[in-house]
Amino acid sequence: MINLKNEIKKEVNENKDNTAKEVVSEKYIFCFLLGNNESHRLISEELKKATGLKIVTIPFLNNYVPIDETFGDVHLYDVDASDFVN
Repeated sequence: MINLKNEIKKEVNENKDNTAKEVVSEKYIFCFLLGNNESHRLISEELKKATGLKIVTIPFLNNYVPIDETFGDVHLYDVDASDFVN
């Protein structure tokens, strides 16, 4: 039986760019939020309080949302999906 998760990890590791950077060195909550739903951001803040983890986000993905100016602890701009795959 094929373990899909292991096969995906293997494929990613074989094809991963050797120059890939470590995005954040500690555990974190990653918020990839599309749209302007403020309640999603507030719920994320509650999760941060409950866990003590930092929020990492990519702000202003598809539109400007004013709360995104102060939402999150780490704002990422020059990243892509391969930066998050270990």
